[in-house]
Amino acid sequence: MRRLIVEEPVSRAAIWGRRFAWFSLPVLISGIVLVRGGSGDLSPGFAVIGAAFLLACVGLIFAVSALVQIWRYGRKGLGYAISGMLVAGLVIVFPGALGLRLLVMPYYADLTTDAAHPPAFSRSTVAFAARGGMLPQPASENILAGVTSGNIWEHLPKVQKILQTLPLPETDKATLRQRQRQLHPNLVSLNTEMEADAAFARARVAAEKEGWTIIEATPPSGRFGIGHLDAVKLTRVLKLPIDVTVRLRPHAEGTTIDVRTIPRYRLFDVGSGPRNIEQYFEYFTSENTVGK
Repeated sequence: MRRLIVEEPVSRAAIWGRRFAWFSLPVLISGIVLVRGGSGDLSPGFAVIGAAFLLACVGLIFAVSALVQIWRYGRKGLGYAISGMLVAGLVIVFPGALGLRLLVMPYYADLTTDAAHPPAFSRSTVAFAARGGMLPQPASENILAGVTSGNIWEHLPKVQKILQTLPLPETDKATLRQRQRQLHPNLVSLNTEMEADAAFARARVAAEKEGWTIIEATPPSGRFGIGHLDAVKLTRVLKLPIDVTVRLRPHAEGTTIDVRTIPRYRLFDVGSGPRNIEQYFEYFTSENTVGK
């Protein structure tokens, strides 16, 4: 008498979990490419990234439910479920980090080493053209500018309304300055004994080492003339622009250097903050910069 061997079926949840997870990966990459290549309206790219996050979450839910089925009923598909969980987790990490940044980390719509008299951004024609015809003004602008603008959000009014209720970055100048003094009391002007011309040359080299794109450079003129560098720094992954200006004030004992940074897309910017200025000063004072 032949024994009939009944094989356990493969968990359908494991199959769909892996499908959703793997599908979310190219969707995420497409969203990042759209944001990196966006010239003004970033909403399509962020919408695609959000879609990838949702797809990965669905895949993760399917994969977890598949593990439960495999444990309880002995179904096949453990490899499918594990691979789905790993890929979904990989996709969720990046949008999840943005969400965590939004909820728990402090924002700086306007960060400077001189809170009393912050450096001014250049208003020259060259600087305006390099910034796309805009002058950084964080306190008066909509914090969601460039993110919830565009035709795509006109068809999603509920989503736009939800975004408007999020705990967004602070834009009030007085509040920003007070928060900066409390959290970063050491973020102050850099005083050096170097002459103005030497300090300006080193400031430019430090900006280049940081990967900044210098859009205007005016050396100090005369003993008490103020020099400045205007530049644009890009975040690592999404390549979101951060406007930077460096001011050099010569005096009898040397030169005082101040830096100011304003991210253009503050809601999703994870590259701005005190570290940008601190690292720039580290490059400036580094021995590797001497003599450049």
